This record gives sequence, C-alpha cells and structure tokens, in this order.
Amino acid sequence: MGTDDRTDPHLGFLEMSDRLMEDLAVHNLKARERLREGIAWLEARRADANEAEHADIEILVAQCHDALKRMEALRGAYQDVRAINAAAHAEHLEWLDKRILGGTESPGERAERQQRLERLREERQARMGELRRRAEDAQRPPQTDGEDGSR
Repeated sequence: MGTDDRTDPHLGFLEMSDRLMEDLAVHNLKARERLREGIAWLEARRADANEAEHADIEILVAQCHDALKRMEALRGAYQDVRAINAAAHAEHLEWLDKRILGGTESPGERAERQQRLERLREERQARMGELRRRAEDAQRPPQTDGEDGSR
C-alpha cells in the first residue's frame, strides 16, 4: 500500500492563514512605527506653531494616538488568530493520526488522545469567544467622560 502524497487542504489553509497573519502583523508593526514618527514630527512642530496651527496639531496628534490604539487592538487579534490556528492545526494532526492509526491504539491511549483533543477544542473555542468579544468591543463607539446614556 502506497502513501498519499496529496497536500491536505485543511493544513494548507491553516498554513496560508498563519502566513497572512504574520504578514499583517509585520505590516501593523511598520505602520505603528510610522505613526510614532508622525507624532514626533508633529510634536516638534508644535513649539513654532501659531494658535490655529497648534489646534490642528492637537487634532492630528489625537487622531494618531487613536489610530495607534486601534492598531494595538489589531495586533492582539492577529495573535489570537495565530493561537487559534495553532490549536486547530494540532487538533487536525491528531485527527489524521487517529485515521492513520485506526485500531492500533490501546483503550488508555485512545482516552488520553481524546482528552487532549477535548482540551484543544475547549481552548480553541475559548479563544474564539475572546476574539469575538474583542471584535464586538472594538466596534462599539468609545464613550467619552460624562456620557452614560441617560438624560
């Protein structure tokens, strides 16, 4: 009986999405650095600015800081997706092992593997829940001091 040399589409997808997350994380890092450079440039111009320019600089600096905060949140989301992918990858490899091994496992080994799979599944679901919560929090408009929704 020969081996199956075809690529596994599930593993291929996990590897591709992991590469995408890595690329996005690198892009995010570079963009945050550029924002910090922009903030430093604006701060340097603040001393020589007249009143109107000073107000514009204040607005731009505040917008840059807001963008930095959002990019930090994205960075956390990228890390969460990579952790979820790693758990899914391990879970899929376990599934492949199970398929390949067939009936060669002892009942104890089977129970141990099942416990590991269940732990990975729970971890992945917890991370997905946390990622959803963060996404919902990020989509809510930020409340300013004194806004409590009542009149």
